[in-house]
Amino acid sequence: MENSLRFIPKMDDFLEDVEIMRFKAQLSSKVTANILRVEIENLRALIKNGEVAVADKASAFEHVKARAVNRIENKISDRLKRVINATGIIIHTNLGRAPLYDKTAVKTSEIVAGYNNLEYSVVDGKRRNRMVYVEDLLKDITGAEAAVVVNNNAAAIYLALNSLCKDKEVIVSRGELVEIGDSFRISEIIEESGCIVREVGTTNKTKSSDYEKSINSNTAALLKVHRSNFKIIGFTGEVTPPELVEIKSQACSGSLAVIEDMGSGVLADFSKYGFKSERTVQDAVNDGIDVITFSGDKLLGGPQAGIIVGKKEYIDRMKKNQMYRCLRVDKICLIALENTLWQYLSDDFLNIPVINAILESKIQIEIKAHMLNKMLEGISDIKTHVAPHNAMIGGGALPGEVLDSYAVFVAHQNKSAAELEIYLRNQEIPIISTIQNDEIILDMRTVNEGDFDYIKKVFTQLY
Repeated sequence: MENSLRFIPKMDDFLEDVEIMRFKAQLSSKVTANILRVEIENLRALIKNGEVAVADKASAFEHVKARAVNRIENKISDRLKRVINATGIIIHTNLGRAPLYDKTAVKTSEIVAGYNNLEYSVVDGKRRNRMVYVEDLLKDITGAEAAVVVNNNAAAIYLALNSLCKDKEVIVSRGELVEIGDSFRISEIIEESGCIVREVGTTNKTKSSDYEKSINSNTAALLKVHRSNFKIIGFTGEVTPPELVEIKSQACSGSLAVIEDMGSGVLADFSKYGFKSERTVQDAVNDGIDVITFSGDKLLGGPQAGIIVGKKEYIDRMKKNQMYRCLRVDKICLIALENTLWQYLSDDFLNIPVINAILESKIQIEIKAHMLNKMLEGISDIKTHVAPHNAMIGGGALPGEVLDSYAVFVAHQNKSAAELEIYLRNQEIPIISTIQNDEIILDMRTVNEGDFDYIKKVFTQLY
């Protein structure tokens, strides 16, 4: 053991190594040294425990270096980056949900690269509220009286309830007490906002009378929650948002609010484009809903945000809530959201990636699949073919809806699908795929033609 310990190199030996030095441009000397120090101590502990024996200084050096280089490379590669989504899941929660429209991304980058008029009016040279630009657009698009934006939809629900219903009861159907991502539950968000949950109905069936008989002097709101990530089918029944407005009217309570959490928040009527009709935010406004909350990075196709639109008296109370400042969004989000919303004032919104992927025809996708398949033909050791595949909208949007798609199926002569999936995932631009019957599946509904050359290059370099 003592002989082995004396072979452990000094830190300076590693910092002068050519292979270690090549990381200096990407990783500071301090971080590199910390990683090396950990691996040197790991080797020391292994020797003392009799788990490793080194015969000379060179073998000790290589032992530490190999492990340090592996950790450094992982640290450099395991960071936020662009990926190619070949899963067929359009709004992929793990892959950043909605990709920004390229025009929005370019415009956002241009504005945030320098100073901007976030809280300044260039018209009169005075300070102005940062929300005014986005609020005006949301009012124009939805027809609502007012709007406010926070950092996500959970925050939007929290702010609405905390501002309007604190210390009072919120009536919600038992079948709508959903759990959203990362184990956040609607019931717990209601409680954390300082409100009292009043469950009505059953898991599968809730009636108007369930709400009516539960309203009392301490009731502040009737809450409608979109089942964003599941469906209940069979012997079911629920009360619609317009029916909740009628229940409020019959209750003759001026302090009672109807709040609708729409989840994804659709701003376009998809039925005009041959797609299944989905309730829009404009529909909710026209139905007389007092407060409507929805996400900015799902079917809207913008950055992560929680958007609240509705009647001015309620929105104004939220803006005065001290929690609003804690939950408000930064300049990058506001600029990206504003530029996304501008697309909805014209038919250019059809080019927003999420919308485009949903509305893209099966024939167009099949053509893309055959294009990529032809590009991959002739690459040694792989076999490919095109076949129908099921894509999904994902991201808690339109649960259960399956979209017809086409995919390129890839098998390797000497590697399993699992090995191939790892190889694709560990590229400079990772290609995220799925596996079926020991074949890699590249679903073309979520792959852009502009990425075909890169995909071909990756498979060509496979060995």
